Amino acid sequence: MTTSSTKGWPLRRDGVTLYLPTASYAKFRLVWRDPLVGGERLMRGLVTAEEAELAFDETVAYVKAARTASPLTANPHARPHGPIVDDLFEELDKRWALKGRSLAYRQGRRIAYNLWVRPVCGHLPVRAWMLDDAWCLQVIADAVAAGRAPATVQNLGALLRVLVSTAHRRRWAAPALNPMAEVDYVARAGFAIGPDYVPLHLRPTTTMVDDLAAAMDDIGAKKGLFQAGDLARVGGYAGLRLSEQTALVPDSHDDAGSRLIVFQAWTKPTGQAATLKRPKNNRPRPVLLARSLNDRMSERAERATRDARADGFGVVPLLFPRHPATPDIPMTEAAVRRLFLAAAREAEWDFDGTRPLIPYRNLRHHAAMWMHDVAGFDWVDVQHALGHHSLSFTLNRYVLPGADADARNRKRLEDL
Repeated sequence: MTTSSTKGWPLRRDGVTLYLPTASYAKFRLVWRDPLVGGERLMRGLVTAEEAELAFDETVAYVKAARTASPLTANPHARPHGPIVDDLFEELDKRWALKGRSLAYRQGRRIAYNLWVRPVCGHLPVRAWMLDDAWCLQVIADAVAAGRAPATVQNLGALLRVLVSTAHRRRWAAPALNPMAEVDYVARAGFAIGPDYVPLHLRPTTTMVDDLAAAMDDIGAKKGLFQAGDLARVGGYAGLRLSEQTALVPDSHDDAGSRLIVFQAWTKPTGQAATLKRPKNNRPRPVLLARSLNDRMSERAERATRDARADGFGVVPLLFPRHPATPDIPMTEAAVRRLFLAAAREAEWDFDGTRPLIPYRNLRHHAAMWMHDVAGFDWVDVQHALGHHSLSFTLNRYVLPGADADARNRKRLEDL
């Protein structure tokens, strides 16, 4: 494209026109009529000649293809003004299903869409959404303002980008339109460290873990749950996630090696039955146990196997079943939450209204620090025990220099 002269301008081809910048509008102006929406007139501004040339060629190709495409009224999601963004997500979900994406994967993206994207622009016609990046900017801004971690913000940006690509693929909007072109959603280097750090006041102390486990034992005994406090002990001293705790079976325990082999976890997409899968990051891992906890897990494994045989159950028993009569059905998250809330009150944990200030999942954070500070594990060993994907992730969560580190180091320096 030559811009040194106005000769031959504006450029016109197949109903698409590209205008040079003017004194009143300092961008290249791309104008065309969309054949799929009754010839609706659309316009896009572009800064550089290279961008304008590419957009012009892409839009010409789109207009040619759109003239031979099926009209919107033949689409199952047809609406008076064309498909809306909600329809676009449903098309994307169908594509994920065809590609064999798991229910958990699809459900996670649906939750993200319903929570952040739908309230902002789910009702908009796709073409109206694609004409302005304000909607995408708002989605990202809402997530940032709500304090979501950079990884969550980045996942939202990726979801919006794939929605844009789906709109182009379905020819519901011209390739020249891209509302994500200038939306920044990837965290700058180092930005993710702060939000990922777990401060000391959100990590339960060893006394809190022990008191909670004792209270869960007492409350569980009244409900027919054998040593329910072992859940808290496995979380607080071995660092297993709840979905991993409730998926343990007798073969998960290696008595001779004083360890648990974490090779499966439960997943339960909304509206679906719970199913077993490999643990997070797809990495089975061994977790060494303190002698006291190893003895408890040995007793659990022997009891579960013995009871299943005595009752004639032809299933692999779980170490933490929902009920003695259902040895292969896991305790639900809701059941564990109710048990935890009652036990946390009995153990005199601090509450904010109806919820403890430290949630059940943070038992895992105690395990990390206990392994390092008390058991003497190197941080790389803590990483492997927790199943983190990298050592830097573990260090960022627990060893970030800051107020906690300053206070800790100041106390060490007092006696020097």
